[in-house]
Amino acid sequence: MEKRSWDEYETAKLIELRDKLDDLNHEEQEAAIAEMSATLQKYVLGLGATKEFAEAKRGVVRIKQQLGKVEYVLTDGRAGVKTTAPPVIHAATLFKEDKLAYWELLQEANRRMGFPTAEAPIAWVVGAEKACLSWEKCELAALLDMYFRLRETDSSKWDDMMQAFSDKLACYQEGKRDCTPEILIARDFEHVGDLTFLLRMMINGSSAKSLGAPPLLEEILFLMERQPWAYEELLAQAKERIPGLA
Repeated sequence: MEKRSWDEYETAKLIELRDKLDDLNHEEQEAAIAEMSATLQKYVLGLGATKEFAEAKRGVVRIKQQLGKVEYVLTDGRAGVKTTAPPVIHAATLFKEDKLAYWELLQEANRRMGFPTAEAPIAWVVGAEKACLSWEKCELAALLDMYFRLRETDSSKWDDMMQAFSDKLACYQEGKRDCTPEILIARDFEHVGDLTFLLRMMINGSSAKSLGAPPLLEEILFLMERQPWAYEELLAQAKERIPGLA
């Protein structure tokens, strides 16, 4: 019987898929998994696998099983399907502990599978702490509120919503005497996207430590979950202070 283990490049793509699934409804999730199945079938065929193997071992059911193994490693065994497979552990551990190394692995997977490559998120390059430079608590409360509104909106509109949010923060900061170019850069579209990504990962179970998330983000999530009245007060401040946010 033909044997071919899952490799680290396939695992890197599954980690990317796992992140995307969190923001999709059931029908969209099934479509995304089917698309990944087709991608990985084509990939293993290119490595010399037979059509029968590709369809059986990289089919939708197997993709879901492998996602369970990825989940196990990413959640430190709190969820998913137990695994000791080195490629899964290696790729998932990189994602948790060395984001740039994982990103390089993902880009190599994209190259091997015929997908375009991209630069790493700013927060992973300069560090999430710097990406969060000078953000006020009320701004982060507003960011969290925007994230929940994104989840209720068609994904085709997300970029426009994040750009509009970035513009409002810039307008707010430009009205201050101590505004600097660095403060505005920390609120540009890319930084808003990166911090939104960190919030999403933390809400979905990733630890702030494993993501290198700044303490302020962790504090805002804590307030929302444990002291909602304090979070609502910060959000009210944001709507009062930031032009066009209310």
